[in-house]
Amino acid sequence: MGELWTVEQAAAHWGVSESRARAILASRHIRRVSGYPAEEIRQVRLRQGARTDLRKDS
Repeated sequence: MGELWTVEQAAAHWGVSESRARAILASRHIRRVSGYPAEEIRQVRLRQGARTDLRKDS
């Protein structure tokens, strides 16, 4: 297994809070062993979600 990162390192890499980093890791099914696999963290691309409150109902 390669390099492992803490949630603090993942948060710093993405520029988000630690709680947001935990949510991102969970949503991408990146499991913690003694840390999080750094390579998997580097592969995550953050995207802005679509605003659903602006949709017009047909």
